[in-house]
Amino acid sequence: MFVGNYTVLLNTTLSVTCPFTAGNPPETRFTWFHGNTLTIGSQQNISLSSVKLSNEGYYKCRVNNTMDPTGCATQDEYTETTFYVDVQCE
Repeated sequence: MFVGNYTVLLNTTLSVTCPFTAGNPPETRFTWFHGNTLTIGSQQNISLSSVKLSNEGYYKCRVNNTMDPTGCATQDEYTETTFYVDVQCE
């Protein structure tokens, strides 16, 4: 899923919420990546304060859910959301 691009000014703050649908039971794990590097969080929201030029690039939020449907085997599933951060000097 692609949620769009974000254009932010240098030294400002960007907050992003990762969309998801809770599993059953509702155990949900969030993992954030900047490029291919595991990055800044394990919560549904991230906040980049004092944005730097090095913050520019693609980000990905991976959401892992455990599904335990009645009468079926438990399954671990994940979805990924990507977006691009464009940092402007002014």
